[in-house]
Amino acid sequence: MRDKVNVCICLLFVISGDGVENAFCSSKYVMTVSTHLHEAGYFPGTGNVTDIGIGAGRGYTVNAPYDRDISGEMFVPYFTEIAQAVYETFRPNVCVIQCGGDVISGDHLGGTNLLPGDCISCVKKILEFKVPFIFLGGGGYNIINTAKYWTALTATILNVEISKDIPENDFFLEFGPDYVIDVCKRNVKDKNNAQDLSKKVCVIKDNLERYVRSAS
Repeated sequence: MRDKVNVCICLLFVISGDGVENAFCSSKYVMTVSTHLHEAGYFPGTGNVTDIGIGAGRGYTVNAPYDRDISGEMFVPYFTEIAQAVYETFRPNVCVIQCGGDVISGDHLGGTNLLPGDCISCVKKILEFKVPFIFLGGGGYNIINTAKYWTALTATILNVEISKDIPENDFFLEFGPDYVIDVCKRNVKDKNNAQDLSKKVCVIKDNLERYVRSAS
Protein backbone atom coordinates (compact mmCIF):
# COMPACT_ATOMS: atom_id res chain seq x y z
CA MET A 1 0.00 0.00 0.00
CA ARG A 2 2.75 2.47 0.91
CA ASP A 3 4.46 1.66 -2.38
CA LYS A 4 1.21 2.34 -4.26
CA VAL A 5 0.72 -1.31 -5.17
CA ASN A 6 -2.63 -2.00 -6.82
CA VAL A 7 -4.43 -4.62 -4.74
CA CYS A 8 -7.60 -6.32 -5.95
CA ILE A 9 -9.73 -7.99 -3.26
CA CYS A 10 -12.26 -10.40 -4.76
CA LEU A 11 -15.03 -11.55 -2.43
CA LEU A 12 -16.44 -14.76 -3.84
CA PHE A 13 -19.18 -15.59 -1.34
CA VAL A 14 -22.93 -15.19 -1.06
CA ILE A 15 -23.12 -12.21 1.32
CA SER A 16 -22.17 -8.67 0.29
CA GLY A 17 -18.63 -7.83 1.35
CA ASP A 18 -19.59 -4.48 2.81
CA GLY A 19 -17.08 -4.65 5.66
CA VAL A 20 -14.10 -4.95 3.33
CA GLU A 21 -15.69 -2.46 0.94
CA ASN A 22 -16.09 0.16 3.66
CA ALA A 23 -12.48 -0.28 4.78
CA PHE A 24 -11.17 0.71 1.34
CA CYS A 25 -14.05 2.67 -0.23
CA SER A 26 -11.99 5.87 -0.47
CA SER A 27 -8.77 4.30 -1.78
CA LYS A 28 -7.76 4.14 -5.42
CA TYR A 29 -5.06 1.58 -4.68
CA VAL A 30 -7.42 -1.14 -3.47
CA MET A 31 -10.27 -2.37 -5.64
CA THR A 32 -12.91 -4.53 -3.99
CA VAL A 33 -15.01 -6.83 -6.15
CA SER A 34 -18.02 -8.43 -4.46
CA THR A 35 -20.35 -10.93 -6.12
CA HIS A 36 -23.33 -11.66 -3.90
CA LEU A 37 -27.01 -12.38 -3.49
CA HIS A 38 -28.99 -9.13 -3.32
CA GLU A 39 -32.68 -9.18 -2.50
CA ALA A 40 -35.13 -7.57 -0.08
CA GLY A 41 -34.64 -8.86 3.45
CA TYR A 42 -31.35 -10.66 2.81
CA PHE A 43 -28.50 -9.68 5.13
CA PRO A 44 -26.80 -7.21 5.03
CA GLY A 45 -28.85 -5.54 2.32
CA THR A 46 -25.88 -3.71 0.79
CA GLY A 47 -23.96 -4.04 -2.45
CA ASN A 48 -26.09 -2.51 -5.17
CA VAL A 49 -24.39 -2.31 -8.56
CA THR A 50 -24.45 1.50 -8.24
CA ASP A 51 -22.38 1.44 -5.02
CA ILE A 52 -18.92 2.25 -6.38
CA GLY A 53 -16.93 3.90 -3.60
CA ILE A 54 -16.43 7.50 -2.50
CA GLY A 55 -13.96 10.34 -2.87
CA ALA A 56 -10.63 9.32 -4.37
CA GLY A 57 -11.87 5.73 -4.36
CA ARG A 58 -14.96 6.38 -6.44
CA GLY A 59 -15.09 3.71 -9.13
CA TYR A 60 -12.76 1.38 -7.25
CA THR A 61 -15.59 -0.55 -5.61
CA VAL A 62 -17.31 -3.14 -7.80
CA ASN A 63 -20.56 -4.72 -6.65
CA ALA A 64 -21.95 -7.51 -8.80
CA PRO A 65 -25.27 -8.60 -7.29
CA TYR A 66 -27.46 -11.44 -8.49
CA ASP A 67 -30.85 -12.94 -7.65
CA ARG A 68 -31.62 -16.12 -5.72
CA ASP A 69 -30.66 -19.62 -6.90
CA ILE A 70 -28.17 -18.51 -9.52
CA SER A 71 -26.69 -21.41 -11.47
CA GLY A 72 -23.20 -21.91 -12.83
CA GLU A 73 -24.49 -21.39 -16.35
CA MET A 74 -25.41 -17.83 -15.40
CA PHE A 75 -22.78 -17.06 -12.78
CA VAL A 76 -19.53 -18.18 -14.43
CA PRO A 77 -19.81 -15.96 -17.55
CA TYR A 78 -21.09 -13.09 -15.37
CA PHE A 79 -18.10 -13.34 -13.06
CA THR A 80 -15.46 -13.91 -15.73
CA GLU A 81 -16.56 -10.93 -17.83
CA ILE A 82 -16.40 -8.66 -14.79
CA ALA A 83 -13.04 -10.08 -13.66
CA GLN A 84 -11.54 -9.50 -17.11
CA ALA A 85 -12.80 -5.90 -17.18
CA VAL A 86 -11.33 -5.27 -13.71
CA TYR A 87 -7.97 -6.68 -14.76
CA GLU A 88 -7.80 -4.68 -17.98
CA THR A 89 -8.61 -1.35 -16.32
CA PHE A 90 -7.10 -1.65 -12.82
CA ARG A 91 -4.08 -3.86 -13.59
CA PRO A 92 -3.65 -5.28 -10.07
CA ASN A 93 -0.20 -6.20 -8.78
CA VAL A 94 -1.68 -8.52 -6.15
CA CYS A 95 -5.01 -10.35 -5.87
CA VAL A 96 -6.65 -11.42 -2.61
CA ILE A 97 -9.50 -13.89 -3.15
CA GLN A 98 -11.85 -14.85 -0.35
CA CYS A 99 -13.69 -18.05 -1.22
CA GLY A 100 -16.66 -18.48 1.09
CA GLY A 101 -18.24 -21.90 1.39
CA ASP A 102 -21.66 -20.28 1.74
CA VAL A 103 -21.74 -19.72 -2.01
CA ILE A 104 -22.14 -23.46 -2.65
CA SER A 105 -25.56 -25.03 -3.26
CA GLY A 106 -27.10 -26.47 -0.11
CA ASP A 107 -25.67 -23.93 2.31
CA HIS A 108 -28.10 -23.26 5.15
CA LEU A 109 -27.65 -19.48 5.01
CA GLY A 110 -26.86 -19.21 1.31
CA GLY A 111 -29.09 -18.78 -1.70
CA THR A 112 -27.30 -20.02 -4.81
CA ASN A 113 -27.28 -23.21 -6.83
CA LEU A 114 -23.55 -23.13 -7.55
CA LEU A 115 -21.27 -26.16 -7.46
CA PRO A 116 -17.61 -26.17 -6.41
CA GLY A 117 -16.66 -26.57 -10.07
CA ASP A 118 -18.46 -23.34 -10.96
CA CYS A 119 -16.52 -21.33 -8.39
CA ILE A 120 -13.28 -23.06 -9.35
CA SER A 121 -13.87 -21.99 -12.96
CA CYS A 122 -13.99 -18.40 -11.67
CA VAL A 123 -10.79 -18.89 -9.68
CA LYS A 124 -9.07 -20.29 -12.78
CA LYS A 125 -9.95 -17.06 -14.58
CA ILE A 126 -8.22 -15.03 -11.87
CA LEU A 127 -5.19 -17.33 -11.97
CA GLU A 128 -4.75 -16.37 -15.63
CA PHE A 129 -3.73 -12.88 -14.52
CA LYS A 130 -0.28 -14.16 -13.47
CA VAL A 131 0.11 -11.96 -10.40
CA PRO A 132 0.77 -12.97 -6.77
CA PHE A 133 -2.32 -14.34 -5.02
CA ILE A 134 -3.55 -14.74 -1.47
CA PHE A 135 -6.44 -17.17 -1.04
CA LEU A 136 -8.68 -17.05 2.03
CA GLY A 137 -11.61 -19.08 3.26
CA GLY A 138 -14.81 -17.58 4.58
CA GLY A 139 -18.31 -18.45 5.72
CA GLY A 140 -19.71 -21.89 5.05
CA TYR A 141 -22.60 -23.35 7.04
CA ASN A 142 -22.97 -26.70 5.32
CA ILE A 143 -19.78 -28.13 6.76
CA ILE A 144 -19.56 -31.14 4.44
CA ASN A 145 -20.04 -29.15 1.23
CA THR A 146 -17.61 -26.50 2.45
CA ALA A 147 -14.97 -29.15 3.13
CA LYS A 148 -15.48 -30.59 -0.34
CA TYR A 149 -15.25 -27.16 -1.98
CA TRP A 150 -12.11 -26.06 -0.18
CA THR A 151 -10.41 -29.40 -0.85
CA ALA A 152 -11.13 -29.20 -4.58
CA LEU A 153 -10.17 -25.52 -4.61
CA THR A 154 -6.85 -26.14 -2.86
CA ALA A 155 -6.04 -28.92 -5.31
CA THR A 156 -6.76 -26.56 -8.22
CA ILE A 157 -4.58 -23.78 -6.81
CA LEU A 158 -1.71 -26.22 -6.26
CA ASN A 159 -2.31 -27.92 -9.63
CA VAL A 160 -2.70 -31.31 -7.94
CA GLU A 161 -5.08 -34.03 -9.14
CA ILE A 162 -7.13 -35.74 -6.45
CA SER A 163 -9.51 -38.68 -6.42
CA LYS A 164 -13.25 -38.04 -6.36
CA ASP A 165 -13.57 -40.66 -3.64
CA ILE A 166 -13.46 -39.38 -0.06
CA PRO A 167 -10.51 -41.04 1.75
CA GLU A 168 -11.13 -42.78 5.05
CA ASN A 169 -10.92 -40.37 7.98
CA ASP A 170 -12.41 -39.79 11.42
CA PHE A 171 -15.46 -38.09 9.87
CA PHE A 172 -15.89 -40.47 6.92
CA LEU A 173 -19.53 -41.35 7.68
CA GLU A 174 -20.49 -37.66 7.48
CA PHE A 175 -19.80 -37.76 3.73
CA GLY A 176 -22.40 -40.45 2.98
CA PRO A 177 -24.26 -41.82 1.24
CA ASP A 178 -22.11 -41.36 -1.88
CA TYR A 179 -18.68 -40.65 -0.29
CA VAL A 180 -17.44 -38.58 -3.24
CA ILE A 181 -16.21 -35.00 -3.44
CA ASP A 182 -18.98 -33.92 -5.80
CA VAL A 183 -21.84 -31.71 -4.56
CA CYS A 184 -25.36 -32.07 -5.93
CA LYS A 185 -27.42 -29.20 -7.29
CA ARG A 186 -30.83 -28.46 -5.85
CA ASN A 187 -33.87 -28.84 -8.07
CA VAL A 188 -34.81 -25.16 -8.13
CA LYS A 189 -35.37 -22.55 -10.81
CA ASP A 190 -32.68 -19.94 -11.40
CA LYS A 191 -34.28 -16.57 -10.67
CA ASN A 192 -31.68 -14.76 -12.82
CA ASN A 193 -31.75 -14.09 -16.53
CA ALA A 194 -28.98 -13.25 -18.94
CA GLN A 195 -30.45 -9.87 -19.91
CA ASP A 196 -30.49 -8.52 -16.34
CA LEU A 197 -26.98 -9.76 -15.63
CA SER A 198 -25.76 -8.23 -18.90
CA LYS A 199 -27.17 -4.85 -17.85
CA LYS A 200 -25.25 -5.05 -14.59
CA VAL A 201 -22.06 -5.91 -16.49
CA CYS A 202 -22.56 -2.84 -18.69
CA VAL A 203 -22.94 -0.59 -15.63
CA ILE A 204 -19.79 -2.05 -14.07
CA LYS A 205 -17.77 -1.70 -17.28
CA ASP A 206 -18.93 1.88 -17.77
CA ASN A 207 -17.83 2.79 -14.25
CA LEU A 208 -14.46 1.11 -14.71
CA GLU A 209 -13.85 3.01 -17.92
CA ARG A 210 -15.03 6.33 -16.49
CA TYR A 211 -13.22 6.28 -13.16
CA VAL A 212 -10.40 3.75 -13.33
CA ARG A 213 -9.02 3.66 -16.86
CA SER A 214 -9.31 7.42 -17.23
CA ALA A 215 -7.22 7.88 -14.07
CA SER A 216 -4.40 5.57 -15.17
